[in-house]
Amino acid sequence: MIAGAIVALLLLPWGCNTYYCWHYEKQAQPLINIVEQYKKTTGKLPRTSAEVGFNEGEFSAGPFYQYVDSTHYQVFYADEFHNFYIYDSSTGKWRSMTDAPMLVK
Repeated sequence: MIAGAIVALLLLPWGCNTYYCWHYEKQAQPLINIVEQYKKTTGKLPRTSAEVGFNEGEFSAGPFYQYVDSTHYQVFYADEFHNFYIYDSSTGKWRSMTDAPMLVK
């Protein structure tokens, strides 16, 4: 019984991180789709999310759009524990970072 509780406590952070990653990926997909459609239609990336009609909200946790260069952008979330969940368009993959430096918008 104690061993089971210890295993559960050890797996809890992994389970929470997995849930948050899944949740944020799902919440950000509409923004990623809008940006990709804009790129397909215009041949360029938007400089801001407002350019594609997406309102990030002033006090929201995300998703946030960041133009990196003419072929690369990032979409990210920040949680209350200073963890960042970042989609990188150059790789098409998500990554999770703890205490990442604040990205400049």
